[in-house]
Amino acid sequence: MYRRALDIAIHAASNAAHQIVSKTTAPGVPAAGTTGGRDILAIDASADEAIRDYLSNAFPAWGIVGTPDATTPRFDSQHESDERHVWIIDPGPTTVGASDRLTGLTISIALLRNGVPVLGVVHAVFTPHGAADCFSWAEGCGEVHRNESPAPRASWPDSIDAYTVVAVPASSESDPRATLKCVAPGRFLAVDDLAYRLALTAVGDADGAVSYSTRPTSRETLTSGSAHASSGYCAGHALLIGAGGTLVDQDGIAISYLADGTMSRAVHGVFAGSRGFVETLTKRPWHPVSGSGFDDGSLLKQFVPLATTATHRTINPDALSRAQGCLLGQFSGDALGSLVEFKSADQIARMYPDGGPFDLVDGGHFDTIAGQPTDDSEMALMLARTLIDRGGWDAEATGASYARWCHGWLFEDARRQHSYPNRATPFDIGNTTSMALGPVTQRDVDGGEVLNRLAQTASTTTQANGALMRVAPLGVWGSFRPAGDVAEAVRADASLTHPNRVCIAASATFALTIAHAVRTHTSPRDLWDFARNHARHVEQCEEVADAIDAADVGPPEDFQTNMGWVLIAIRNAFYRLLHSATFHDGVIGTVRAGGDTDTNAAIAGALLGATYGRDAIPAQWRRMIVTCRPAVIPESDGAAPRIMKPRPAAFWPADAFALAQRLLEV
Repeated sequence: MYRRALDIAIHAASNAAHQIVSKTTAPGVPAAGTTGGRDILAIDASADEAIRDYLSNAFPAWGIVGTPDATTPRFDSQHESDERHVWIIDPGPTTVGASDRLTGLTISIALLRNGVPVLGVVHAVFTPHGAADCFSWAEGCGEVHRNESPAPRASWPDSIDAYTVVAVPASSESDPRATLKCVAPGRFLAVDDLAYRLALTAVGDADGAVSYSTRPTSRETLTSGSAHASSGYCAGHALLIGAGGTLVDQDGIAISYLADGTMSRAVHGVFAGSRGFVETLTKRPWHPVSGSGFDDGSLLKQFVPLATTATHRTINPDALSRAQGCLLGQFSGDALGSLVEFKSADQIARMYPDGGPFDLVDGGHFDTIAGQPTDDSEMALMLARTLIDRGGWDAEATGASYARWCHGWLFEDARRQHSYPNRATPFDIGNTTSMALGPVTQRDVDGGEVLNRLAQTASTTTQANGALMRVAPLGVWGSFRPAGDVAEAVRADASLTHPNRVCIAASATFALTIAHAVRTHTSPRDLWDFARNHARHVEQCEEVADAIDAADVGPPEDFQTNMGWVLIAIRNAFYRLLHSATFHDGVIGTVRAGGDTDTNAAIAGALLGATYGRDAIPAQWRRMIVTCRPAVIPESDGAAPRIMKPRPAAFWPADAFALAQRLLEV
């Protein structure tokens, strides 16, 4: 019945998105996705008029409600002749976030028939993964679609468990523990715009969604009678209807509209999910989630996580996908491998006779939560955050960040390292890394003497994998930089803790291969050829070159006897690159081989992710990584999550998308 209307609405949203992108990324704008001094309201109004004209020309008898000035809804009285159908359109809402960035830019178009949503289009223009994301559904036109493909979701959960994901406003990131209290024992996904949150819930990226405000001027606040329904609600509501979900207000009453598009009652909060799910959510203490300040208080500025909703459009989207794939691959490989770390292949086969482990879950050798990094990726996170904070490679600052990680010196107030649950020191650290960083003192860090200290303490004889496991962020950072500069930085990084020539050559070869993969999107065999030539002719290290050559023949013969050896890790990574059909197969194959499974899988995952890109990584793995916040939370109305290894926010991988974007930009 509504096929033509749906096609036209999708086209109208797409055209408006192109118009907005052209105006926010035109020459003269300092950074794509930022305001650059341009009139945001004018952009909103222009897009609104374009959508309005398109829809009214196609359906002149239907009413239209829009928001041309981003604050005051407008109803075209000349189109009120047919009270049965009313378009609800919103070309934003656009908000200005940190660094003057445009965030939450989502175009929404809904159609009401006698007050019932029968069509919804949600087109997210700027997203955490960089690419546009379009959702659509109309009554009589089948299931919800995402980017023109069917997107059926699994069954709707009725309760919250440790793997439940609730989509919440982006402001909730500024007080993550209060938010975790509200979704306990589950997790949260911070998303700028309500329409996008509802759309993600409709297709199963989240199990539920929330919008709650005590401020009546909020764009996410609806009132009855005098105000028209925000299309953020209407369009998202339509998608939920198409997927079999429910949308209720703060009192648990189903959201409803009058025939002219106005709200039937006052609303200042909405909750999406199954009936049982939203009944639970509405009882949670959402009022404290006010964005009043970052929860770790005195955490040093350079280690505060990035906003997970940051977006940029100056980067080639394919390169961005591979950069994000690299970091997500590192983090997910690490987390999957930690489930069976130090076990033999035979032990793992008995534990997982079906061929797993397949999912990121709680538990493992260190009893971590699903998606939680171990020392491999905690060091990679420190490297990434330091590169971004310093605007590039800085050997002294990087050495200091590793020392801070080792000793827990992460806070402005030094007492915090002792008061933090289980201290702020890492729950795992390799022998070679500990040998180098352990003797570093706070005076060395404060006085800029870390490099001098490490020159005395780091071992030149061991060939452990502790440098190779952390350097992937340097590969992402170096993707569009001169290869010689990148190689020099990687060699310097490896030398901080692992100044053995084999460790240095392996790290440089690996990071340069990642940079080449992100930049060129070449084939696995071409990457292997690039790596072995670099190792042999640039690093002039036959041991590393021979290990990469041998990857063409088979995996390492023994993962167990010398677990932790850098040549096992690099040979395995390139073997998986050459002989695995998918990212998934390569990482699981690494984990099932046993030994130092978390490190080997983190290294292989980073290389495979840089090769195949973000979308090659299993959805469950991505979901657990970008919602992983191992924090102890206050008393909650729900069962508290089981956090055995709480960590400061610097070591949460939830901002992986944003980290990859920023590494490509610094």
